[in-house]
Amino acid sequence: MNPARRGFRRFASVAVLLSAALIVVPGLSGCDQISARRHIQKGTGLYEDEKFEEAAAEFEEGLKIEPGLAVGHYNAGLTYYKLFRPGVDTDENKGYADKAVEHFQEWMKANPTDTDTAEMISEIWVNNKEYEKALAYWQGEHDAHPKDPNPIKQLASINFKAGRFDETVKWYISEAEAEPKKEDQVLAYLSVGRLAFLKLGDTTKTLGEDRIHIADLGIAALQKAADLDPKSIEAENMQGALYNFRALAHGAYWGGAIDRSLALHHQSRGRVLREEAKKAQQAAPAPTTPAPGQAGG
Repeated sequence: MNPARRGFRRFASVAVLLSAALIVVPGLSGCDQISARRHIQKGTGLYEDEKFEEAAAEFEEGLKIEPGLAVGHYNAGLTYYKLFRPGVDTDENKGYADKAVEHFQEWMKANPTDTDTAEMISEIWVNNKEYEKALAYWQGEHDAHPKDPNPIKQLASINFKAGRFDETVKWYISEAEAEPKKEDQVLAYLSVGRLAFLKLGDTTKTLGEDRIHIADLGIAALQKAADLDPKSIEAENMQGALYNFRALAHGAYWGGAIDRSLALHHQSRGRVLREEAKKAQQAAPAPTTPAPGQAGG
């Protein structure tokens, strides 16, 4: 999972779509239709037995007979998706990634609104370090649906995985502006603060003026989070941490002294909010257990 935010979505059972491959294809001769269905059916059984190499071969045979069989492409794509191993740098593994994407894209020609499959394609590209392909796809989705938060979240996540700090921040801010609910806006701004904290925590890679730049972006976002949710303990504590990081970057200059003072202010504010939350929790009435005969409708 993306440590600063949500990561890509994971997918559950695909048995329904796999079994849906047993359909009648218009325009195909009776013998060919039976032959294509047999290959798809056999591939489905092999997939369920986790014999993915053999399953892929059967799906490919079925698609040679009927290249337009959309569900056959889905099945093949899912099988190559299972064979692909993120982080394994071999020609064979790259071939699995390419074949999975190829078949999934064929499926999506007939099912353009299938966002789950679009996210799987994007996940494959990212895990194969083909960031530009994933970014281009989701940028297109964002351009087509500028008010939809999902493409923005994807663009933020992909840029994070690609190690592009400023671009990640840009898309988190865009997400905050696109989210209709205040709590989701706060979460997006907090994500910028968390990301800045992670970057500044690595003192071997983030140096000099970069540290001040990163702290500035994080603090600005956290201030917006605190404006939206004045009771946010995390927004206060994180601001305190980032001001401390910025003070270290300033060193002994007057800017460092100001930042240290601001850090103490936000840390103190965070402690006050934590105590208020604790008292509110203690004052809340304990849940009561219904007496006999009181439960139910």
